[in-house]
Amino acid sequence: MDSDEVSQIHEQMKHAWLQRLNQYGTNGVENLASKYRNGDKCACVSMDHGSFNYCFKVLFDDETAWAVRFPIAGDVMHPEEKVRHEVAIMKFLKENTRIPVPTVIAFGMATDNHDPEIGPFIIAEWIEGVLLSSVMEELPRSPRGPVLRKDISDDTLYIIYRQMAKILLELSMHDFDKIGALSFVNDESGTTSWHVTSAPLTLKMNEIERSGYVRLRGKTSIFVYLLWLIVQIVLQSLFKVLRRMYKILFSRASDIYVSKEILWTMLMMLARNISTANEFNARRHILSPRNTTLVLTK
Repeated sequence: MDSDEVSQIHEQMKHAWLQRLNQYGTNGVENLASKYRNGDKCACVSMDHGSFNYCFKVLFDDETAWAVRFPIAGDVMHPEEKVRHEVAIMKFLKENTRIPVPTVIAFGMATDNHDPEIGPFIIAEWIEGVLLSSVMEELPRSPRGPVLRKDISDDTLYIIYRQMAKILLELSMHDFDKIGALSFVNDESGTTSWHVTSAPLTLKMNEIERSGYVRLRGKTSIFVYLLWLIVQIVLQSLFKVLRRMYKILFSRASDIYVSKEILWTMLMMLARNISTANEFNARRHILSPRNTTLVLTK
């Protein structure tokens, strides 16, 4: 299966999910929000979406506003994993930093939704704000990408970058002994402890898997060294390029079959070499992973 076929499958998944969301409608969003506020009635007053989520604003009779957000199937490869990671990060930032983030009201997996086909969700307090793009960018956006506004003042840039620097500085003050996704555990006393318990899920990892079915990590692939994480991402990109070679270099069906078998054998040999390596020796500059899994679809 080449990248074009994979992309088409995910586009079909997204189309089917959007049709289901249309059937779910504002009534479904309102019912879900009311469930987590003792059945209080609310009204869905607006909807917007980005590249990976649909977000609905619901308003209760006392003017309390919530955001109800759903990851988009077909664009998000592992929606339940994504939701769990995002909730953990938001809770950690809320409890351990001064970085302004919305309070998480509730979250759930597909089985917690009254329509499981809509998938997992996050309900958080609604925060009004101004898009940074509307302040910094020339709009409409150029096909080449974002361009800084010519009339933006130095004072405005100073304020923006100073706020960014403060956030990055505060984030740098919190260290973990592993690289991966954060999770939290509440003990009987109500104390929350934070642990890195599963593999990271980055934007690049999601996009390569979405367009090429290449996943160079298992759910327990936690990294001790930053260098190995970088190598994992590079290998993921490499495997995607190699898969594209099927379509570019071979035209006959028999050649495609032979090339796939040869490439598959090469990838499996590389995977075995990766999985049998045992440690990173800083003095000898020997790189090898620990506790990692190579997952590919033939």
